[in-house]
Amino acid sequence: MSLQKYRGFSVGDKVTARHEKEAYFPEGAKAFTIDGHHAPFVMFKPGMEAVIVDIPPKVRIIRNPPIQDTGEYFLCCDFIDDSGFKNRVSLNACNAMKLT
Repeated sequence: MSLQKYRGFSVGDKVTARHEKEAYFPEGAKAFTIDGHHAPFVMFKPGMEAVIVDIPPKVRIIRNPPIQDTGEYFLCCDFIDDSGFKNRVSLNACNAMKLT
């Protein structure tokens, strides 16, 4: 079950990263560009602004039992990259800084 608050962060807070982190789930982006080349990775970098949209639990998939809850959570954040596409990045609380 997701949380609304975790370690001083809340859903809806604006944050940036202390260290760059690769983004995922880009809006409209494909794994390959039109000419068949791999699309470039999108990085969420310090100074960029994102909004926390969810605080889900971290889980590890292992063989027996199949899923283990680690008791930790992470910040699921949406941001707009330099190309204007919406992207998502997962940040550990220790890698996030709240913006005011």
